[in-house]
Amino acid sequence: MKTNDFQSYSVDSKDFLFTRGVHTFDINLSAFSNAYLYVKKTVEERYVNVNKINFHEDEYGVLPIVLGKRCNIYNDSCLNDITVDMNCNKNEFKDYNLNSPFDQISDKADLTIVSTVKSLSYFEYLVIKSIIDSGRIIAYGSDKNLTIAYTNILKKYYNKVEILPSWKKSRILTGEAPIKTELDLNILISTYSGRGIILKNYPGSYAYNSPDPGALSLLNGISSLDDFGNVLDMGCGNGILTKYLFIENKNFSNVTLTDINHSSILSAKLNLLDFEHRIITLREDSRTQSQETYDTILLNPPFHSGRGTTRLMALELFNAAHKKLNPDGRMFVVYNRHLNYYYNLKRLFHEVDILIDNNKFTVLVCKK
Repeated sequence: MKTNDFQSYSVDSKDFLFTRGVHTFDINLSAFSNAYLYVKKTVEERYVNVNKINFHEDEYGVLPIVLGKRCNIYNDSCLNDITVDMNCNKNEFKDYNLNSPFDQISDKADLTIVSTVKSLSYFEYLVIKSIIDSGRIIAYGSDKNLTIAYTNILKKYYNKVEILPSWKKSRILTGEAPIKTELDLNILISTYSGRGIILKNYPGSYAYNSPDPGALSLLNGISSLDDFGNVLDMGCGNGILTKYLFIENKNFSNVTLTDINHSSILSAKLNLLDFEHRIITLREDSRTQSQETYDTILLNPPFHSGRGTTRLMALELFNAAHKKLNPDGRMFVVYNRHLNYYYNLKRLFHEVDILIDNNKFTVLVCKK
């Protein structure tokens, strides 16, 4: 797994070292932004008596470190957790706990600080959680990304919402005085049907409102096959591929599901409750955990990282999948046609055959 070098930053005459860590694939991108400075300034001017803060989706742990407050840090991605730990250790900051955003923590905070994540449903979930955990919120992001949609979500739950002036292309929203304090976090779990499969999704999980068309294409590619052996559903998302194997009574010994996101693993568990006796579920990134190998790997790799896009994340997954595949095993992979991973996979695998190739998606089977 790649790591980036630490870069030095000076904040109020104090030096810090930060890295974007293991979850990024572009060494030219900085771990620091003006939005962090704006939040720090806002907290120090407006929230003088705050002792404990909950931070949501601070990917690198920058704000907890520069503010130096006792805190809980919540990230959906376990790769972000690794990066946060790296930065906290490097800067000798110890007064923090890492948690899943879906953990219920009884220890209340004085303030919640939330990054304006790309998924509006997940942002709404974090706003609800802010009411339960602290009753006050700061939401921050760039001018470009912090749209009126985020303001409207805050106004749905807080009586007092303020839009602070733009500063160096960053913006802040604040919310106080919750409209309601008794709220159910599960109200944002979505339900829909795809290919006759009923699916539920936690906010933050990919394909929140409708089935992922890439996953449906992969299902079409394997529909006529039966013998799968020991299966790894790598980057499982909401578990649609594994649920299909069960519903269609495919022949396999067991399935291991892995994903880097808490929301995806929770969604998969929810969708596979009827079959849990035959599943091993791992939260951790499958590239770094169990040494077990598999007869079949199912892979629908992401090409988004936050708000950006990258091919390199998929290429790293291909390398990891190659190592985890048995000598006689098969990997089934789907990707958007324009990404054209065919020749990348040909360099890794002895045999690469096209199962589906249309104007949107390509489905391949790869053998060592």
